[in-house]
Amino acid sequence: MEQKNAMGETLAKCMRDEEFKARFVSDPKSVLKEYGVEAPEELTIEVIEDTADTVHITLPNAPANLEELSDEKLVGTAAGCGFMTYNVIKSAGIFDCW
Repeated sequence: MEQKNAMGETLAKCMRDEEFKARFVSDPKSVLKEYGVEAPEELTIEVIEDTADTVHITLPNAPANLEELSDEKLVGTAAGCGFMTYNVIKSAGIFDCW
């Protein structure tokens, strides 16, 4: 399964299944592993749920090659790949843009 599909399926299941969501929030690495996504041991993953009146914006880690990136590439890196919450995982190299 592609990683982007795994994340999409995981997020969709969280919306339908409160027990699964609770497990994903408490142990995201184990849940992602069940979907074929291996996170590096040294990577910390935090799941934070938006509410009707609160949206979380994740500031991505600046890339090591910041000086080498064109403005267009830098905007793409800063803006993420469609969902802001993917920025942390994307910057860790687990997921690519789709």
